[in-house]
Amino acid sequence: MDLKDFREALQAFKAHNPFISAQLMEVFVLTCLREGRPAQEIENELLIPKSTLSRHLAHLGPSYRRGSEGLRLVRLEENPQDRRSKLVYLTERGASLRDQIIHL
Repeated sequence: MDLKDFREALQAFKAHNPFISAQLMEVFVLTCLREGRPAQEIENELLIPKSTLSRHLAHLGPSYRRGSEGLRLVRLEENPQDRRSKLVYLTERGASLRDQIIHL
C-alpha cells in the first residue's frame, strides 16, 4: 500500500466519523483481521486499559456515550466458553467498510 492508498483508507474511515482516532481505527482493523476474537486479545495486543477498549468498542458499536449513536461497525457477543468475555465481530456496515478498504 502506498501513501495515496493509505490516505484513501483514512478517508473511508472519516466518512463514518470525521474525528475518528488512530487507535479506534486500529481496533477496527484488528477485528477485521480476525473476527470473533475476544475483546481481551485486542486489549492485550494494543496494550490499552480495559476501560479504554470498552469505550472504543462502544464507539464502534451501536451506541456510544450518553445514548448517542455509535458507528455501528462492530457488534459484541457473549463468549460461550467464558460468559464474562465478549467476542468482537463486524456488522454488515463494518464488513462493507473493510471491503472498501481492501479494494483500494
